Amino acid sequence: MPPKAKVTQRAKEASTSGPSVSPPQPPRTVNEQTRERYYLGRPYAKSIDKAGVSSLSPAERTSWATAQYLGASATSASRKRPVLSNKTQKELWRHANEASLPLRALKKAPPPDTTSGPPPSGPPSVWGRDRSGRDVGTYSLDDFRERTARRVRLTILGVSHCAFLAKRNTSSSDITPEDIQAEKQRRAEIAKLQMELYGQRTGGSYAQDPEWDDVEPVAIVEPEGALAAIAYPEAYGEAISYLRAVMAKPEYSPRCLRLTEFIISLNPAHYTVWLYRFSVVNALKLPVTGEIEWLNEVALQNLKNYQIWHHRYLLAELHYSQIADSPERVAAFARSEVDFLTMILAEDTKNYHVWSYRHYLVRKLAYWTADERIATEAFIRQDVRNNSAWSHRFFLVFSDPANSTPEDAASTGEDGDGLETSLGKLNIGHDPAVPEAIIEREIRYAKDSIHKAPQNESPWNYLKGVLSKGNRPLGSIEDFASQFVGKIGQGDEEVVKSTHAMDVLATIYGEKGDIPLADLYLERLANKWDPIRAGYWEYQREQLKHGAGKTA
Repeated sequence: MPPKAKVTQRAKEASTSGPSVSPPQPPRTVNEQTRERYYLGRPYAKSIDKAGVSSLSPAERTSWATAQYLGASATSASRKRPVLSNKTQKELWRHANEASLPLRALKKAPPPDTTSGPPPSGPPSVWGRDRSGRDVGTYSLDDFRERTARRVRLTILGVSHCAFLAKRNTSSSDITPEDIQAEKQRRAEIAKLQMELYGQRTGGSYAQDPEWDDVEPVAIVEPEGALAAIAYPEAYGEAISYLRAVMAKPEYSPRCLRLTEFIISLNPAHYTVWLYRFSVVNALKLPVTGEIEWLNEVALQNLKNYQIWHHRYLLAELHYSQIADSPERVAAFARSEVDFLTMILAEDTKNYHVWSYRHYLVRKLAYWTADERIATEAFIRQDVRNNSAWSHRFFLVFSDPANSTPEDAASTGEDGDGLETSLGKLNIGHDPAVPEAIIEREIRYAKDSIHKAPQNESPWNYLKGVLSKGNRPLGSIEDFASQFVGKIGQGDEEVVKSTHAMDVLATIYGEKGDIPLADLYLERLANKWDPIRAGYWEYQREQLKHGAGKTA
């Protein structure tokens, strides 16, 4: 018979193996790691915490008591009040060595992890809390190592910062631009770390800049009980506080120029900072052309900003005083300015501030050129309803000193705010100095434009202005205006291509004494062809009748 298999031995081995015990999980958080180290330094603390001292064996209890006595003995020795004799202490240390008891241990175990929910209101955490109130002990080990590295970095930066201040206080002449740049970067990093670690703000960019350490900012203080306090952004409020400080001195320096540039980038409509910037440019004798190049970029980003154009006006006044003796430089400056204005008007063809500055520029630099008139015609071709372009053309043609009666300084605004008075005060009165050829040319130009858009008011107003300049009666265009209306007063057969032509004809008939016909035109305007301005037309009718009564 074959030998039997040794099954009993395997069964015995299997029965003696017992249940498998999984190895302990490594700590995942700072508190878990601290608790592990706490129990490693106190071998019997975990059993005591679970079941008390009675759960220990006699040998373990002896070792535990030895550790307790040694701890009390060390504490009393540090206070110079020994509790045990030297012989007893030696015996205890011999027993500690035999039992391999740890010589050091953590004083206190961390509380259980609270990774979710609000922070507990009990005693403070062993590791403290971060800026959001979270127990640092609940951090993962990787997050804690990163936090520790940032705290170490903050300490190093603080030491370097103190060294910079000490060096500057002892010998400021030894401070190089590289030192200042390094300190600026250092302060920015300190501010960032302070905020990330502790939620503490150490000031904005100017407070962190060593270049501004000598300036005490003058903060904006809202009146107590203000109805609507302005919520300034922090960066803007800080910059304005430094601006108020340097303006109070006053200080004119490159750093002040940079400060104004920063504030303008935040609030381009701040009128005061523009005036102060011009004062800085003037005081430092900076090249106007460089300032204008910077201003061009700002203007392209803020098309409707008036302060930009007033600043440009001040720069043009300053620059002209520097180049007035050189016709070539004046002409070059005029061309560069006109080129930029053309670029701006390509973005916004009816920008009032741009046309106002263009009026001023032409008069100031004597830029009464055919190229300027042709450029204006291009704007009118692009949009025949561009009233600003029509106004500029009238100004160019009838204010040119070569073809008009010279105006006094009061009417040009040269002794006052030239930018403000250059637009909106066009003189449409008769000027005998204007050549007849120019009058005829402008009449033809206006009529051609009216044919293209009869209902456009701009060329009609321009035509009336040209007739006034040439001292020609309005009745001279009666036949022209009649082309755009017909069969007025005949009900549905009326034909009206231009209400402006009706207005002109009503005025002509009134001047000729044909009051009923003039009144008919005004009545049809009020009731059918232009009812949105019925009130105005009724007023004109009353004026017409009132004038006829006086004449009678």
